[in-house]
Amino acid sequence: MKPRDKTKVTIEEVAPDPDQFEQLIKDPIKLRAAFRQSIKHAERRLKLKQNRRRGVEKALNEKAAKKKRRKSIAIGIANQLRQKEPRLRLSRTTDQLAERIRTLWPKEESPPSRRTIHRWLVEK
Repeated sequence: MKPRDKTKVTIEEVAPDPDQFEQLIKDPIKLRAAFRQSIKHAERRLKLKQNRRRGVEKALNEKAAKKKRRKSIAIGIANQLRQKEPRLRLSRTTDQLAERIRTLWPKEESPPSRRTIHRWLVEK
């Protein structure tokens, strides 16, 4: 038989047995302790749920902020290119403009795809 891997531990909370409730009702001291324990359990679950929601919200906000920042960079570069070359103001040159934006993108990060830039420019 294989030895159990002690690095992976799971904790399962088991629902109380209905017979236990009958015993608790008869003994008020045990009832108080069980009631306190159930309140702590509810608080723990609520706290976990709130932490999970906060984590998801934080991730979504960071992703939206990054998208907004990248879009503003693309629009800024597009405005500069359109001032230099008035021909790029035409709607049929959006693909060319998107390709030029990719080449002028800051070197610190990878540029978005031409298709994404094209969508941003059409959306404007």
